Amino acid sequence: ISRYRNAQPQEHKFVFVGGLQRSATTLLADLIQRLPCVSSLSLDNVSAEELARREPWKLNGFTEDYFLNVHRTGGLEGKFVQTAYPYHNLIRETNQEGIRVEAIRRKVSSQLSAQTRAQLRQQWTPYWNLTHPVLLEKTPENILWSSYLQGAFGSTDTSFIFVLRHPLTWALAVRKWVSDRHRYLLSTRDLVAFWLTVHQHMLNDLDTLSNAQIVHAEALASSTATWRKLVTWMEKARILPPDLPSAAKGDIAVPYGLSASSFGYVMCWLCGG
Repeated sequence: ISRYRNAQPQEHKFVFVGGLQRSATTLLADLIQRLPCVSSLSLDNVSAEELARREPWKLNGFTEDYFLNVHRTGGLEGKFVQTAYPYHNLIRETNQEGIRVEAIRRKVSSQLSAQTRAQLRQQWTPYWNLTHPVLLEKTPENILWSSYLQGAFGSTDTSFIFVLRHPLTWALAVRKWVSDRHRYLLSTRDLVAFWLTVHQHMLNDLDTLSNAQIVHAEALASSTATWRKLVTWMEKARILPPDLPSAAKGDIAVPYGLSASSFGYVMCWLCGG
């Protein structure tokens, strides 16, 4: 296992995780990055001096405290440390401003060029450990701009894993974010309709992607069998090195908190809460 951390490989495979916020994207990315051949974007891959020099929180207009808190709770999402495509918070922009999902997709897709491809690689590279052959990036909105990312990193080296949570439990989980500032996704019905719109776009894109897999959050958080199936798929898709030791990809402890919280949300909803 240690040899995957000693020398930089000549070629890398890129894995992108996407899914709506509160759909276990962080859980999925955390499981994948435990594989010894995988490096995810992380502030841990740059020194404190380098981080202070780069000030990545300023790229998209955030405070240092907010940026670091997001990193602590959900890992380093690639959208925060790049300017090659416009930063978006899909749920917030839809909720507060009523921006249509398709408009956001078009805005990002229109940015793909030779210049932005090079820019995106340059801005993300410092936050990966390049001695690992598989480089992982997680941003919830990857579920909508997978075609852009495949164009930027190449179809032969790029794979996508989309994680889906049941639309009702997802809607109930994000309703706590609804406030007086929100005007569009106010009801459970609105949120479920939004979920369906986003995932229809994802399904429309699947045929254009060279490697893509869908994982259901409830299955991932309730049984290690789902994780084993995902690892098998990554092997067959030649994402993982063929000589990765079996001990490195065996059963791991999967947190079960999501299943319990989903059950609680639904029971509360059924009781009128």
